[in-house]
Amino acid sequence: MKTGLKVVRRAARRRGFAISLITGLLVSGCGMPSAATPETAARPVEAIELHSLSGAYLAARYAGGVQDSTASALFYDGALRLDPGNTMLRRQAMMSSLLVGDYVDAASHAEVIARLEPSDTVAPLVAAIGEMRVGRYAEARKRLDGLTSNAALDIIGPIMTAWAIAGTGDTDGALRALEKLGDAPGVRPFRLYHTALLAAFGNQPALAAKAFEALRTSPAGNWVHTLLAEGVFLESSGHQDAARALYQAALKASNNLAVAAALARLERGEAATPVVSTAVEGVAEAMYGIASLLAQSGANEPVLVYLRLATMAKPNFPEAQALLAETFEDIGDEDAAMAMFRSIPEGSELRPMAEVRYAMLLSQADRADEALDLLDRSGTAGGPSIEAMVARGDILREREDFAAAADAYGAAIDAVGEPDPRYWSLWFSRGICRERLHQWQDAEADLMQALALRPDQPSVLNYLAYSWVEQGRNLKRAEAMLLKAVADRPDDGYIVDSLGWVYFRQARFAEAVDTLEKAVHLKPGDPTVNDHLGDAYWAVGRRLEAEFQWRTALALKPEDDQKADLETKLEKGLAPEKLVPGAD
Repeated sequence: MKTGLKVVRRAARRRGFAISLITGLLVSGCGMPSAATPETAARPVEAIELHSLSGAYLAARYAGGVQDSTASALFYDGALRLDPGNTMLRRQAMMSSLLVGDYVDAASHAEVIARLEPSDTVAPLVAAIGEMRVGRYAEARKRLDGLTSNAALDIIGPIMTAWAIAGTGDTDGALRALEKLGDAPGVRPFRLYHTALLAAFGNQPALAAKAFEALRTSPAGNWVHTLLAEGVFLESSGHQDAARALYQAALKASNNLAVAAALARLERGEAATPVVSTAVEGVAEAMYGIASLLAQSGANEPVLVYLRLATMAKPNFPEAQALLAETFEDIGDEDAAMAMFRSIPEGSELRPMAEVRYAMLLSQADRADEALDLLDRSGTAGGPSIEAMVARGDILREREDFAAAADAYGAAIDAVGEPDPRYWSLWFSRGICRERLHQWQDAEADLMQALALRPDQPSVLNYLAYSWVEQGRNLKRAEAMLLKAVADRPDDGYIVDSLGWVYFRQARFAEAVDTLEKAVHLKPGDPTVNDHLGDAYWAVGRRLEAEFQWRTALALKPEDDQKADLETKLEKGLAPEKLVPGAD
């Protein structure tokens, strides 16, 4: 069957070093974070009456469990007032403060924990970043020298130590400290990247260029963030043509908004902002790199911790802020995600993407009118971006305003100009809208264009093929397309259903039953899939099973026209003309 695919734009998404290290660190026993609500934000800890340590602790744990880290932090602070020497409570308070973005409070707790528990894995990092934030690099190095060894700290420790040394002005010493990472395949990308950044920071351009060149042949060679860093280095070294070629090659590989913005800035003759302006920002790069790696495996809790450490080191860090927002969205904390998207500063290359993502979250929160208004006002003097036009189309399509949605996608298509494989989804989305408007000729043309741009795209194959099946034409071609789509997505119940339905429309009822049974197993809660299986059972003489499937479909609350058809079939059975094969 067809599904209306939501098109969601995720720029600079989930591209980390391709290594298998750092599977977890730093997080244990703390609740996941949430944005501060007006109620909790306005409530000082003194206003919370705490009569027992156990009550305060349980309240803090409960608040963390329901993803209200602001309340959790308040309760932990309150518990500490009752038992200030309890390092377990203090560690929880530190983690809650860190996860909610209260870096001053987190650093204060870390200072105490580092003194009382020298083996703690988190507090020395937080305390060291706190020192580096105010330029106390020598003091930060002393803290880092005492780090306990483990798989993750053996990576982050030398990097942080190197940047602490660099902060004292000793670039050569920093590079020697970084050599402790070694050259194992898993850590080599980190060493090369930070060698390049340290060399550029310490005015050693030849070494930086050599390290960036080696990085491009490493597992991190296709990571957009490192490519952008190299581009900025090339620009600052006076090699604008080389930077332009780098950006252009990256754009051919993927349609990345940050790369496109960097190239546009270069063409305007505007100077690039250095990736690392102070040594503590080098630490932020390390934390962001690890978070990007972990994000690929969906390890949301440590991702949040590393990203908070990154933004503690560099508060204005759009890439880290964007990934933070996406991680909040992944764990279902839309309020925190919206707040973080809005925190990305004006002028950032990621700001247009952030506005689009914020608008989509507004729409999901039943604030679609606000979202549409924001999208209309977004962009530059030249008008909204293509991404904003697409988001507008997605919101309108979700509201089933298919005519307006088709117009929005059409405007984006006009902005693209010549058909481009990177934008295949524009034609697909407009085709869906036109099909829903019963403008089949135009819809078919759009779907065919999308298929021409992406011949193996399963969603396009399914939507176009199922449309033909419903019309009873091009059945052999539709079957071939659906076999290809199922081979790519064997666990997609909707696509498996489409294949079963093309068998049914060709009067190949036994094959239809086998395939549609698989579809129902994959999508048991969909009325159309159950309805199709009922028809197939009826066709092979399994009447009681057919009626059961039709009743199941009715119970799943289908659309009104499908409901009427199901009621007719339950009363009279499947009409004989429904069993006649379609034309090819």
